[in-house]
Amino acid sequence: MPPDQRKVLHYFGYLYPIIFIGLGAGGLIVAALARTSLGMMIAGLFGVGFMALGSFLAWRHSKQDPTTPVPTLNDYPPQEQARQIRASMRLIAVVTILFGGYMAYQIMQVEYGWAQHVRVWEPVADVYKFLGFWPAVLCVPVLGLLILLALAWKLRSIRESTPPTTVRSQ
Repeated sequence: MPPDQRKVLHYFGYLYPIIFIGLGAGGLIVAALARTSLGMMIAGLFGVGFMALGSFLAWRHSKQDPTTPVPTLNDYPPQEQARQIRASMRLIAVVTILFGGYMAYQIMQVEYGWAQHVRVWEPVADVYKFLGFWPAVLCVPVLGLLILLALAWKLRSIRESTPPTTVRSQ
């Protein structure tokens, strides 16, 4: 990648710190508008925390050289690639279970009349509106399984492309 493109990617690296600083500023604004002292304290703590995190990330990113290449997953040895993919698979499995359970609970509240309205992910709400209860409940787990299958396919291709290692006994 040419150095000019690396510099552009380096400047895009400031996007996350700016988002965190913006969230922190929003939290401080909410703290100023809060009607209760507890709400003011909680929003203020979140605001200060997000601003501190954003400032730290911006400082850390400013110390990086913009012309150094950014490594991708394919730049690592096969064992490291497989380790990273397995870690991603574990994380996605946990997130799918938690998010799917939350969505199912929210949809059940509407389905059984426990609540008049709830907050759900917009695609899940559309699936519920057009296809019904079970497709909406299964929407998130199916999406998680598809992502896990894609990662498993990548892991399998890494295993097939690397020759087996033998250990000599002495």
